[in-house]
Amino acid sequence: MPRPPFLNLSDEDAALDRARYVLLPVPYDRTVTYKKGAARAPQAILEASTQLELWDEETGVEAWKEGIHTAEPVSTTATPDVLAGLLEPRCLELHGGGRRVVGCLGGEHSISLGPIRAAAALHPGLAVLHVDAHADVRAGFGGTEYGHGCIFRKIVEHTSRVVQVGIRSASPGEAEYLAGEPRFRTYWAHHLRREPTRAAWIAQVIDDLGPAGGPLYLSIAVDGLDPGILPGTGTPEPGGLSWSDLVELIQAAAARFEVVGFDVVEVMPEKDRILSEFVAARLVYKIISYVEHARRAKAARRGAHGAAR
Repeated sequence: MPRPPFLNLSDEDAALDRARYVLLPVPYDRTVTYKKGAARAPQAILEASTQLELWDEETGVEAWKEGIHTAEPVSTTATPDVLAGLLEPRCLELHGGGRRVVGCLGGEHSISLGPIRAAAALHPGLAVLHVDAHADVRAGFGGTEYGHGCIFRKIVEHTSRVVQVGIRSASPGEAEYLAGEPRFRTYWAHHLRREPTRAAWIAQVIDDLGPAGGPLYLSIAVDGLDPGILPGTGTPEPGGLSWSDLVELIQAAAARFEVVGFDVVEVMPEKDRILSEFVAARLVYKIISYVEHARRAKAARRGAHGAAR
């Protein structure tokens, strides 16, 4: 089936030379260890996006008017370290020297390394907000140090800090590593349940991500959500975030920091169901809408400050 552009935008509205936002499909699931199918997700998400409304009812923003380019997919049958080597220069090119926000559509979580290395090269001091059911910090798994269960040990080497949210599956070795690695802050799902309000734990997460205005990358594994919301994922875990938990966290992060890149990974399209890819497409456009809304608000504040002077 032909690959539609995100939101089925016209050639003009999806043109790279006018786009503020770029989506890069990465159909890859070589190291998946349970249910495969994430390689089919980028196509399914793009198809589902054609059914989205273009106006975001919450922010009042029509982010598509800033241009959203859907790039040609990048993938390989090689190991994920090879994929990272392909994705890093491609993302650097798509960022346009830091002028664009690049979002990757996975694919398994190992795809995140190349895009994060690219974002970190352009934006020193990059922090990463990692939403997931799994810690993904094993020393190795399935014969590789770069697989989906290990990748954040590699990612943290290129960032100022990684804040993980919603984690509810980890090995004893991973828990020991996280406890001793100061660049990580992990918000376990069972700890979130004990917080008095959603606003309380979101405020803590935002504070842990660093100084306001700094560069931020969002890495969202959809199994961070409760599987009742998005069941199509290869390694589901009960007890995840609600939709409101996730989008309010992203909105707060976009308001506080400069989101320079993101990925949405680990969707596994299900036969005869479209719920999971539609929720993922909605999430992608929510991220773009929040980032665009925050960009406009910050620009308006700068303008008002300049006028006052």
